Amino acid sequence: MVEDNVLFVIGKSDAGKTTFIVERLLPLLVARGYSVGVIKDIHIEGFTIDQEGKDTWRQAKAGASIVVARGLDETDMLFQHHMELEEILPSLAPVDIIIAEGFKELHGKKIIIARSEMDYHEMSAMITDEDDVFGVAGPIIDEGTYDDAYPLLSSEDDLAALVDKIEPLAKRARLRRNRLAMPLESLACTATIDAIPLPMKDYVADTLKNVIIGAIAALHWNMHDPVASIKLSMARTEPPEPWSLAIQINEKNIELKEFVQHSIAGTILGYLATLRLPDEVSLAMCTAIAIDMIRGKQ
Repeated sequence: MVEDNVLFVIGKSDAGKTTFIVERLLPLLVARGYSVGVIKDIHIEGFTIDQEGKDTWRQAKAGASIVVARGLDETDMLFQHHMELEEILPSLAPVDIIIAEGFKELHGKKIIIARSEMDYHEMSAMITDEDDVFGVAGPIIDEGTYDDAYPLLSSEDDLAALVDKIEPLAKRARLRRNRLAMPLESLACTATIDAIPLPMKDYVADTLKNVIIGAIAALHWNMHDPVASIKLSMARTEPPEPWSLAIQINEKNIELKEFVQHSIAGTILGYLATLRLPDEVSLAMCTAIAIDMIRGKQ
């Protein structure tokens, strides 16, 4: 099963999944003060959120594996490959609840949205002992044709009870995140690229630190001892070979699966790509990046 704070909203195309999320579930979670991330699984051949002819599209076509577009109101990171859910989740570590629209083949906590009995039976046939169904919503409820054992999600009371059930998951995720983030607030952040120091103003270093905290907050390790240092080292033999990443916390190595390494490395590279690097540094051609977060280090 996936992370405890991931909630799948499943159903056939045009069943009303997005409407349920946007109009009914999201406002209630946000009203209670929780931050929410949403992932939408899209099954359209050739789908891209980028636009042909735009600068970001041209950069990707020229060979960039990650393109970052930083605007006045948002920053978008465009990865030029399909990513599994496990690769995406580390980027959403700073939020309390993650709603995944689709992904019906994966197992975890689920809400079923159905238009008809046929739709419902098709979705429920995929439920196994690994799943926990929080309820059923959609036209099948409004038409009065649903008669199974899962809770109804129709009235305001139904939805309030659903959020009551989700709330402990959000609180636990926030607690896990804060156990990591709070001890690190006093740590200073420095970075080198191919052994060349990267000069950063304080707010830039703090932002990089927060990017790293968000990227690794979903990892699990023994947090009984205070965090005194985090060291990240990224390396590749030569461009365009993929990056490998190693993390030490309190001088102790943290074991990471390869796809987690790639996901965290991609997040860090995406942020570094937004910075004005020294003339002698080429992020595209570099082979080693080191980032240290150590208390009192300037």
